[in-house]
Amino acid sequence: MRLKRVVFLEPPPVTPRAPERFAGCTYEVYHFPDLGNLYPFTMLHQRGVEVDYLDAGLLGDDEEAFVRRLRERPADAYVLHAVVLAKPTDLHWIARLRALFPAAWILLHGPEATRVPAEYIGRDERIVVFRGEVERTLVDFALGEQEVPYGQARYDPAQRKVVVHPPDPRGFLPFDELPIP
Repeated sequence: MRLKRVVFLEPPPVTPRAPERFAGCTYEVYHFPDLGNLYPFTMLHQRGVEVDYLDAGLLGDDEEAFVRRLRERPADAYVLHAVVLAKPTDLHWIARLRALFPAAWILLHGPEATRVPAEYIGRDERIVVFRGEVERTLVDFALGEQEVPYGQARYDPAQRKVVVHPPDPRGFLPFDELPIP
């Protein structure tokens, strides 16, 4: 299954301060785009997937404006870079996204979702946490090219639990294969 449209999100925070999402261990003094999403975003774009990047901080959106923007152009999948200080915001937006788009994939990556994937996934079979380097795992998943769920954590209804699959044996993507301008 190849995804046709993937939207990378930095939603409005539900906490008084906005966490920065690149490393996730400080709050923002000034806003900048989430660099952790730019590689997979670019790689999917280069491979013909329609991608969008909705950043509430850059757009000046509050929650309702952001929801209106999401409803205008639904996607097959929504991507969140989950860092520890953004956890309340991410859990809130996972619930909002599921209510808005019951059949959409919710794809997460980042240190906090990797640390405690079950807290993000629950029993939702359409939420996947990508552990490790998303330039391979998330991109392959979106392109429908992943034969083995390497680097994924997902709910398995047969086992009634979140299953964490082993890392991708291919390792890191070589630097020369990254989309560098």
